[in-house]
Amino acid sequence: MDDRYGIPLRESESVEFKESLSELSKGMKSACAMLNSSMGGSVFFGVRDSGDIVGIQWGQSSLNRLQVELDRLSPSVTPDIRTVDLPNGKIILSIHLPGSLGPFRYQGRAYTRINDSDTEMPEEEYHRRFLERHHSSVRWELCDSELTIADIDTGALELAVNEAVRANRMAEPGHRLPFELLEGLGLVHDGKITRAAAALFGREEVLRVRFPQCKLKLGRFDGITKASLSDNRQYIGNLFQLLRHAQVFLRDHIPVESVVLADQIQRRDRPIYNSEALREALVNAFAHRDYADTSGAVDIAIFDDRLEIVSTGGLKFGLQVSDLLKQHQSRAWNPLIANVLQQNGIFENWGRGTLRIIELSRLDGLPDPVFVDSRHNFTVKFFSPDSENGASLQSRILASLSIHGEMSLSELVSALSGTSSARVIQLELGKLREAGVVKIEGTRRWAKWSLRSR
Repeated sequence: MDDRYGIPLRESESVEFKESLSELSKGMKSACAMLNSSMGGSVFFGVRDSGDIVGIQWGQSSLNRLQVELDRLSPSVTPDIRTVDLPNGKIILSIHLPGSLGPFRYQGRAYTRINDSDTEMPEEEYHRRFLERHHSSVRWELCDSELTIADIDTGALELAVNEAVRANRMAEPGHRLPFELLEGLGLVHDGKITRAAAALFGREEVLRVRFPQCKLKLGRFDGITKASLSDNRQYIGNLFQLLRHAQVFLRDHIPVESVVLADQIQRRDRPIYNSEALREALVNAFAHRDYADTSGAVDIAIFDDRLEIVSTGGLKFGLQVSDLLKQHQSRAWNPLIANVLQQNGIFENWGRGTLRIIELSRLDGLPDPVFVDSRHNFTVKFFSPDSENGASLQSRILASLSIHGEMSLSELVSALSGTSSARVIQLELGKLREAGVVKIEGTRRWAKWSLRSR
């Protein structure tokens, strides 16, 4: 073993040094902070702040003291405890903590680690992590709504069931009894109609009194700030009603541009934002938002240069914005609501929603959307064609192949809205093929292009 006995040279976010067991309580605060970190860490006793190794005296009484302090961690945890004998007859004691998002407390208080320092965790942050840890049993959507069948929009419920059956995403129940339909959709818990059922199918007049957070706020602003508002609408209703209101508002306010088809005189009108990408972002907002905040809502704000969709509640389960730019595990904050939307073909729970939003925008030559997590809100920003140069033709080709899979040249021309000729697209495909990004199978009219797996 080297002269350091495997001990790091200095303290860091995952390393803490304590010279003696007189600092045992401070060391346990560091241990608690590391338990609340995704990377975990190690606390070393017998090492000075400078990194000098001095060792500590160790015996049964020391072990008893350590166990008392470990018992003050909540919930209980069994860390990996190791000792190293030193030539001076003393030992180095190391406590190794696994990474997690906690939350853990020590003596009733939670701590978090910033660089090599420990600080008390804000109560709001502790509460958020606690809800994530116990999400499966205490989440908002699972609780009793205290509604009766009379408070449910049974027409909307039947339409949702009919659509799920038609799409082969739900077996035909053989009846249309409202309470039993809710049970079949998993929206009844312990014999009570859940809050998820209220958010999905509640009557507007009931939601307005009992669940005002089932709200949609819509605004069209003149310019690029919120200084001047030209149209302001607010609605309270069930999720399907709010989706319809949103679609009407987007149709009323999104500008339409004329696109010249390649090699033709013909023009085609289309919205300046990709409609499918907006729909994907909107559905994600309703599926993942935090309904526990009674002042919350889903907001759509349209400016001259961009469109923003904002939902209450930030990213959960340790997910970061960077994770959204690649394939990631999808964990719905409201799985009951997400499941009904999935059965209706509205929502796909595969962790590709954000990637699809980017790909669809690139398909229309638009700048990549931007995702912003403020912990309290999550925002998707779409930019107009004039705000940046937009996506390159190669990016649009790759986005189209990612969405549709195998495509012929003519199918690519059509998918790209005819804005580039077949010859230009074929030249770009050739470049992508040489770079090993795409491949072609078949010849002439039967040739199909696809992404090359890596």
